[in-house]
Formats: sequence, C-alpha cells, structure tokens
Amino acid sequence: MYRLVQRTIIALWVILILQSVSVAADVRQTADIKLPNPTGTHAVGTFSVLLVDESRDEPATAEADARKLAIQVWYPAKLNAGPTPERAPYFSNLEAYESTWGNQRVQLLQRIKTNSYLRVECADADHPFPVILFSHGWQSTRFLYSSMLEDLASHGFIVVGIDHPYMGSVLIGGKVTPSREDQFATPEQLLEHYAADVSFVIDELARFNTTHAQLAQRIDLERVGAMGHSNGFLPVMAAAQADNRIKAALVHDKFENELAFLFQSNIPLLLFKTESAETPSQSFFDQSTADLYFLELAAKHSSCSDPSILESNSDAAARKSLELIKRYTARYFTRYLGNAANDSIEIDEADRDRVRIKAAEN
Repeated sequence: MYRLVQRTIIALWVILILQSVSVAADVRQTADIKLPNPTGTHAVGTFSVLLVDESRDEPATAEADARKLAIQVWYPAKLNAGPTPERAPYFSNLEAYESTWGNQRVQLLQRIKTNSYLRVECADADHPFPVILFSHGWQSTRFLYSSMLEDLASHGFIVVGIDHPYMGSVLIGGKVTPSREDQFATPEQLLEHYAADVSFVIDELARFNTTHAQLAQRIDLERVGAMGHSNGFLPVMAAAQADNRIKAALVHDKFENELAFLFQSNIPLLLFKTESAETPSQSFFDQSTADLYFLELAAKHSSCSDPSILESNSDAAARKSLELIKRYTARYFTRYLGNAANDSIEIDEADRDRVRIKAAEN
C-alpha cells in the first residue's frame, strides 16, 4: 500500500532541514531564536504528559509493553497580573536527540524560544474550547511544529500534539524510537493501530475535562478536529473514518490519487498541498459527500514546521509560507469547529499570487 521509497524521500525533510539549520548556527551561535508571534488574541499555555494505554500492547517491541503516547497540549491561557509566568522550553530533553540529529543541531534547537507558558490558567470564555489533534510526519515529532500549534491555540483551540512512537522520532523511556512499519502484518493493522492512538487521546481528554488543573470543564469534545502532516495523514484519516467524535480533518501535503479511498470521509476535509501531494482527480471531488477543499500553496513540504524557518538563506520566504499556512489552517478550523460558522475560507486577494483553492461544498 505504501511505497517505501516515497516514504523515505518524504521523510528526508527532517534530516535535510536540520542539516541546513546547522548552517544558521554559524552566524547565530549565541542568539536566542524566537518563534513567530502567534496571530490570535489569546496568550498560550502548554504542558506535556505521557499517556499509557493499558488496553493495547506495543507491537514494535519484543517484550510485553503497553502502548505509550507522549502528548503536548497548547491551550488559550489567561495571564494574571504579577510576575511573568515561566516560558515553556522548546523541548525539555533535547539532549536525548543528539545521537539522532547531532550535537550542533540540538544546540541550535535549544536556543529556540517559544511563545507558550507553563502552569498558567486556561482563558475565560462563555463556552469550552474546541479541540484540534495533530499527528506529525514520518521520522518527526510534535515539538518540531510548535509555531503552527501554538498559533492555533492563540485562536481559541485546545491543540494536542500526539507523538506516535515508531512512526516518528519520539522520546519514550529515555530513548528515541526508530521509525518502522514491519511490526504490522497488513495495512489494515497499521491503520487500526494509529486510529486507536487518536481515539485513546480523545478518551484521555474526557478525563482531563473532569480532573485536570488547567483544563477541567474547558474542553468541548463535541467539536473535535484532526490534522496531520505528510504521513501523519494515516492516524488522522483512519481515526476520522472510525471515530465519529472527529468533526473535521485537515492534511498537510500528503495525497495520492491511488490512495484516495483513505481520504473518503463524511466530515469536512481540507487537503493542503505544498510540494509533495498530488492534485486530486475531479472524480474525487465529484464523489465527496462532505465539504472538501484543496488548497495549493507555493511552498516546501516542510513549510508547516519550525525547522523550515531556521534556514539561514530563506528566512523571509519560509516565514511567509508558514504565515500563510497558519492563516488558512486557523480559518478552516474556525469555520467548522469555531463559533463563526459562516466565516469564509476563501483566499485573501493579497495572497492569490501564492495560494489557490478548489472547493466542493455539499
């Protein structure tokens, strides 16, 4: 079902972008690197937690291990008067990635300053906040998308970055997991496995909604969306077909017409093409039973990630691409999960030299 050579080529964005990041280190050896400011009205809080699904075994290990998922939650926050709260680190244990990415690149990532705060209250609102679940690409991890995810939180979403061990380079138990698929006997097993990851996280959010210090009674599980980058489409679309709690889906730069059946859904779907996705056939649009959007942006496969904006030779272009991705990602989820159901997701006039959209609204 999935051609190894394609998957490997697509996965190289992590390696190649992080290699180019080391060039930037030569000219910014001590300076902090701040992620772009969020574009929404809310401050952003964040926390990370390890979830253990005792009902499932980890198929990638020989020993009988329960499936473990590391997640990071970004949420609309309230900053009270008084001392500025502690700013969240980019990742609390980047040293563990030195054997994977190298010392120089890790040192650069350690200088990244986020826009999120630790242990802050959730923002006040007349209603709980909708949820967006995010799945990373092959050989990647959730924190490499921090700018996009904290930006969504600033627009009034509770955003959950899910680290999928053995699909990504995920730190579990002090070790970074290798990416592999040979633990699955069939494609169906793979899809069921990753769909279960997403559904388990939604289950845990229901628990957070009653007991969590910051998020109790603030999570709206009637308005849940799912989003994935590259091979992160597998958890997203498999879960969207299996779990009716998901009300809208978005896929960044992963579509193949021969795999179109995996994208069939009775919920709204936005396919965001930059560099690697194919253009859907007209029959795919004609057969859609829910609102379907195909948005094409002149950008790179990595443009929704943080490493893309750290390249020394293309900061301005890369930051503009990430800005556009954030804009239309937030606009789409506001349309289908937010409190502005009539909002348009048409392309702004000023962006039409970079962005095109095709829609089938049902």
